[in-house]
Amino acid sequence: MDCHNRPAHEFISPQESINVAIANGKIDQTLPFIKRETVEALLPPYLQTEEANARIGERLSRFYREEHPELWKSRRAAIYQAIDTTREIYAVNVFPYMNVDWTTYPDNIGHLVSAGCFRCHDNQHVNQSGGTLDSSCELCHTFLNATEDGQEESLRTGEFRHEMSLDGVHTAVRCDQCHSGGASPQSDSCEGCHGLQQGLISATLPALESFAIEPDFMADIVACDDCHSTTEAHSRDVALASCSDCHDDDGTYEAMAVDNVETLADLRRQVLEQIDQSTDANWAERSRKLLTLLDEAGAHHNAEGSRQILEGLLEGQQPEQDS
Repeated sequence: MDCHNRPAHEFISPQESINVAIANGKIDQTLPFIKRETVEALLPPYLQTEEANARIGERLSRFYREEHPELWKSRRAAIYQAIDTTREIYAVNVFPYMNVDWTTYPDNIGHLVSAGCFRCHDNQHVNQSGGTLDSSCELCHTFLNATEDGQEESLRTGEFRHEMSLDGVHTAVRCDQCHSGGASPQSDSCEGCHGLQQGLISATLPALESFAIEPDFMADIVACDDCHSTTEAHSRDVALASCSDCHDDDGTYEAMAVDNVETLADLRRQVLEQIDQSTDANWAERSRKLLTLLDEAGAHHNAEGSRQILEGLLEGQQPEQDS
């Protein structure tokens, strides 16, 4: 598959696929929010292509029917065409049965969607002369930055200026870690990039709906940077050290936090064992995907809610289809 990826079948990300479809007129660019909605319709891990076709149609139809009812009445043909094109894009880029999509066999030319160039240009590999392979943007790119000379605005070559300010540990984030080919960050806040974590804390992730969990008790009390440092590499020790800024420093709260993490890890192990032994393939697949989501979101961000979810799985509760 690695060999055949380039000449035989290129797997294109939702962002790029929708861009091409809009440029070619297959999706009407004048439909409000059409790129955002079609890209997000392509992202859920559907179990079958038939399910994907149904859910893509349901999502886009519901959005325009509920959010833009006048367009739903007057331009339904354009909406249906967008739905059909989105389904076609899914059919040639995602194969649920084979667990293959645009992330499985990425195009490593460039550094969006996959690490690409940064696989070697990582400040760790060296060339034949012993020199480090630099990862600075200016090594391959020339940037024209706007400057003001008196009253005259002009362009000059200079260093890369990211649209969003990147400070501390964020300066080491690779391009593909944000520009993943899927949905773009919605804002320059923590939640803009870390939506899964915020969704678990606030209990708003659609995949958790059937478990009816409550927001974490600290959801409206603390901000992300009250617990996390933007200048130090993330670790449990760094996060726990910040607890003493607000809580007692005798170690009680820290011990409780550690106990929560260990309890959740034990429940997760039990769920995995039950998944491996289950004869219900549909439940097992959905439950495994929900575990992956909790891992990515960080179950400790809503310890009580995560415990409720894991205990529900142990009782055989069925996760949402979009987990």
